[in-house]
Amino acid sequence: MQSLDQHRHATRNATAFAYLMGLYGDNYWRLARLFSPHLLAPGTYRSTVKGDQPLWLRVHEQQAYTTLLSLNYEFPGEARALDPGAELRFYRDASVAEIVACDDQQRIEDVLGRLALPKAVFGYRLRINAFLGRWLEYIEDRGHSRFTLKPAGASMECSSVQPS
Repeated sequence: MQSLDQHRHATRNATAFAYLMGLYGDNYWRLARLFSPHLLAPGTYRSTVKGDQPLWLRVHEQQAYTTLLSLNYEFPGEARALDPGAELRFYRDASVAEIVACDDQQRIEDVLGRLALPKAVFGYRLRINAFLGRWLEYIEDRGHSRFTLKPAGASMECSSVQPS
């Protein structure tokens, strides 16, 4: 029989996991509503709206049940900086979306190390996916949508948006 402390710990972990899965689900529906990435052909797209920086969306690959894409804001200047940067996996079969890499294509193991404790990995996933939800909400509030996305021609394409 479980002790009361073990039960509380298990309940707290289950609640945190449910919260993370809720973030993944919210991010999926927000991303689906904004850009319908599952309907886009692989390639680079640019969204421009009055009063906001251009937004780049790159569909890296379309698989049977998943789409791998990246989102970046473009900031003007000589370097044409793209920031923040997020690589996302959009799971159509499970209706969830998550960040798989952010900030210059750093994956979780690059940030936390290969031997990171599960609690640290979980906390990191919570933070970056909560950020994704807030960022997608901000992008939507600024007016970006699937209706503002245009395929980026060769002359418009920004080299740092290309996959590594």
